[in-house]
Amino acid sequence: HDYYSEGKYWFPDPENPDGPYIRKDGETNPNNFMQHQEALVRFNQIGGALASAYLITGEEKYAEHFVKHVKAWYIDEETKMNPHMNYSQAVKGISPGRSTGVIDGLHMIEAARGIKVLSGSPSFPPEMEDEVIDWFRSYLDWMNTSDLGMDERKAPNNHAVNWAVQAATFADLVGDMDTIRWVQNEFKTVYLPNMQREDGAFPLELARTKPYQYSL
Repeated sequence: HDYYSEGKYWFPDPENPDGPYIRKDGETNPNNFMQHQEALVRFNQIGGALASAYLITGEEKYAEHFVKHVKAWYIDEETKMNPHMNYSQAVKGISPGRSTGVIDGLHMIEAARGIKVLSGSPSFPPEMEDEVIDWFRSYLDWMNTSDLGMDERKAPNNHAVNWAVQAATFADLVGDMDTIRWVQNEFKTVYLPNMQREDGAFPLELARTKPYQYSL
């Protein structure tokens, strides 16, 4: 039930094939395990689309189908994901999971926003909604208190911003105003003055091999 992924920029060392992997920024290793991330991306896309269709049309069939996915990820004992990412973006020979892996949680944002839209749907009764809210509350607590989560929160680049986008979205879902206010303050006092130059550039992102992608 633990989410798992491997860092995509890491490869076997030609000088030491059985040793720790080495990093090649911007190059993706197609042999690394990414199936959980791919499943989460698909869920996020499906959730956003179905919630939008339900919001626009009011047709219950969209909510009903979205709920099937929500139950699989967050409620059903046989399939649900544990509320953490302790094993995200692991690197062979270096770490079973890294703080940078918290960024994989971006692929739950559209689903979380969609779950707010489901509230009040006959297909999403209050007791089910409470279970899902509890899951996200546990995940948000992990983001705020675990070593991996706290390290990511303090990152000097896009990783901290991506942590904040997740935290604000999940906090909005569970009603955690303290976290929302923290993110708002961080945006004004840290992200803008420390990460962005007056000309709008992000120096730490421009130093990467994919500066356009990381800046956006």
